[in-house]
Amino acid sequence: MFDKKINPQAIKLLGDSLDKGRPLPGQSLTNSPDTPYKWEQPPELSNFKEGIHYIFDLLITPDVFKDVVGSLNAGVPVLDISSSMLYLGFTEGKWNPDLMLLLQEPTMYLIMAMGERAGIEKMRIYTGEEEEVGNLTDEEVLELAEEATSFKEMKPKEIRKEVVPTDIKKELEELDVPSLLGKQEQTESLLKAR
Repeated sequence: MFDKKINPQAIKLLGDSLDKGRPLPGQSLTNSPDTPYKWEQPPELSNFKEGIHYIFDLLITPDVFKDVVGSLNAGVPVLDISSSMLYLGFTEGKWNPDLMLLLQEPTMYLIMAMGERAGIEKMRIYTGEEEEVGNLTDEEVLELAEEATSFKEMKPKEIRKEVVPTDIKKELEELDVPSLLGKQEQTESLLKAR
């Protein structure tokens, strides 16, 4: 049968897991197969085109737009924002891990385009990048969010063709965005074709 000796290290690890609210090792194997988690079921979106359309539609909603631009202005790296969005989509059963990874780069480009159109001159791409960021004040971010009822100005001039589908580029061109905080000068696009 079982050896009656108890490994003190295993007891400590088990206690640490319980104290921190983490699941116990193997706990998922005891869940009822009748009520699987959303990520244990077939994903809602199964191809790249559906996924990038979903991300684009999500990013241009006013609340998400405000949060993303505010985060970029505060210095949150583009990679962190896109990773958080994509992981949340995975946990909600929107896509599987493979599609999540395929969506990473185009999602980053769309987020960068949003920041560019909002007038953020310096954006951090990844954690650890040492640059000054955020040239907008908190009031300007709030004003921008209030004005963001249409999104035409948000579209980048050019996006790498191999990263974002042409129909998304067309939608970006057709979006209607008001003049953002009266800024008239146009900066060079971060998303120029290479």
